[in-house]
Amino acid sequence: MFKNMTIGKKLIVSFLSVAVVTAILGFVGYYGVNQGGIATNELGEVRLPAIESMLIVSKGQAAVDAAENVLLSRKIDLKTRQNKYDDFEAIWQRIDDAWAIYAPLPQTPEEAQTWEKFVPAWNSWKKDHQRYVELSKEYDEYVVGELKANSAYKEMSEQALVINSVSVDKSESLLNEILSIYTDNSNKSYDEVSFTTIQSLLLMNKAQIAIDGSEKALLCKEIDFDLRKLQYDRIAGAWQQIEESWAIYESLEHTAAEKLLWAKFVPAWNAWKADHEKYISLSKEYDLYVEDGFKANEIYEKMTEQALAVNIESFGIAEGFLTKIVDINSDVSAQVAQSSQTQAAFLKVVAIVSLVIGVVLAVSLGLIISRSINLSLSRIVESLNQGSEQVASASGQVSAASQSLAEGASEQAASLEE
Repeated sequence: MFKNMTIGKKLIVSFLSVAVVTAILGFVGYYGVNQGGIATNELGEVRLPAIESMLIVSKGQAAVDAAENVLLSRKIDLKTRQNKYDDFEAIWQRIDDAWAIYAPLPQTPEEAQTWEKFVPAWNSWKKDHQRYVELSKEYDEYVVGELKANSAYKEMSEQALVINSVSVDKSESLLNEILSIYTDNSNKSYDEVSFTTIQSLLLMNKAQIAIDGSEKALLCKEIDFDLRKLQYDRIAGAWQQIEESWAIYESLEHTAAEKLLWAKFVPAWNAWKADHEKYISLSKEYDLYVEDGFKANEIYEKMTEQALAVNIESFGIAEGFLTKIVDINSDVSAQVAQSSQTQAAFLKVVAIVSLVIGVVLAVSLGLIISRSINLSLSRIVESLNQGSEQVASASGQVSAASQSLAEGASEQAASLEE
């Protein structure tokens, strides 16, 4: 069929074929660029901003939780606590900015469902956090008093458990040595003086033990003002007993060994008494802040319950949905990238095949048309040659006829002349 076409039609068919191949390549290129633009928009304008903003929200949530845990420390001062409240404001501002970026972005159906569950969970955790901050700021009102109480308690503890324990042991040991003078011999009969001496010394020893016990009781942070006052009253009663017993003992006659021990005992006793008075001074300084300490303890328990029981539960639920949203966007991004790569590979193959077909078609058509044109031109030349030969032959025949006619005319003319 193609052989029977005219050259003009063959050229038209050839140019149309090349145009079709060019159109296919152009379409493939346009389609590839368009799909690449869609994928780039999906990744750059939707998925990456969504992932970035949700990660900011997640990081902010973790920062809020960390700051809450810092506020549980009872060793930080008010300035540090206020810094954490300032941190809360900055963190929530970052969260709000990221939220505003994510909210209007397109969502997949699964992502939309997760978002609908996440928002109430997030609001619940935020409400729990706000409640915690309220408790923390209420606790702040007693922080100064509690810190002073802790400082006084530390001094009390050192005074009672380190300093006083040494002086009380020394004085008690000497007092027991004096007692041993009268109590070592079990067969010894006691006269009234000896009995009174032993009784006085035992009462002094008992009172000293009672005072030391009350000092230890005052170290208990759980006792209230009434119980602390009771300990002070016990101490006052013990000192009254000591003074009475001391006065009785000094009025009695003493042995030489007893006098020697008593001379060592009195400075040791006075040293212990001075240590005890120092402890009582610290304890009463601590009493000034006991009420703040009790109130702080009460609020702190509520803070701990809120942070470690209530908040941690709502935090986990919100965090789970938040992580799922990030995972969904990451998966969609991976799918878009994979689809784009697959499509690009397919279009690349189509372009290469079209290019090869176009080149082969163009060369083939070129060769066929060239050959067809050459054959046509050859036939035309041959036809022209044959025509020229026929014209030449006819011209020769015409020339011969003319010559013959001329000769006939000449003969006729000669005949006429004759």
